[in-house]
Amino acid sequence: DHLNEFEIASYHSGLSKDDIIVNWQDLNNAKGDLNPVEGVKFYDKYLTRIFGLKSQMISRLFPEQPEEKI
Repeated sequence: DHLNEFEIASYHSGLSKDDIIVNWQDLNNAKGDLNPVEGVKFYDKYLTRIFGLKSQMISRLFPEQPEEKI
């Protein structure tokens, strides 16, 4: 398979193809002309949504096991 530069960089940084990558350029394009304070709120809302979804996925894959009583 032909690897592009992004895949090579991801591999060398230890990322897997399942990791969530935040493309800051896309975020900048999406937020438009927000002032810096609104920009920070935008990023915070976006990242909370992304990482919230990822943590929900992880908790479904690895549900907490009840503690064993000794």
